[in-house]
Amino acid sequence: MPAPPPAPYTHLPPHSNSHTYSPTPAPSHQFQANHQPIEWNLPAEARILVGNLPMNCDPEVLRDQLKGIFSCFGLNWVDIENRCKHTVAFVQFHNFQQADQAIAYNQGINYYGRPLRIELPRPDASGETR
Repeated sequence: MPAPPPAPYTHLPPHSNSHTYSPTPAPSHQFQANHQPIEWNLPAEARILVGNLPMNCDPEVLRDQLKGIFSCFGLNWVDIENRCKHTVAFVQFHNFQQADQAIAYNQGINYYGRPLRIELPRPDASGETR
């Protein structure tokens, strides 16, 4: 007869309710104002612009929902910009193929009754793509 399997989690200390969970504090260092997040160090051609977004949405909710919409094309990061009369989002992927698929498959998607405009961002006056 074979030996029984070992008990799971025997390598962990016994559970005790005598202490409360205390998360570790966040790092105290601050980023410099000109520091770009790591996702913006990815290729600019893997970035898409999402326009025609409603102005009255909470940016955090909008960011989470857009991440969900585009998550089937790969890991992505979303940056929301509230401009004078409109809100736009930039969605950054790891490679151009993911961005290209996101553009191709999401044309005509409605968000709160508004058809989203999904395209590659245009270069600014200096020739640099946002």
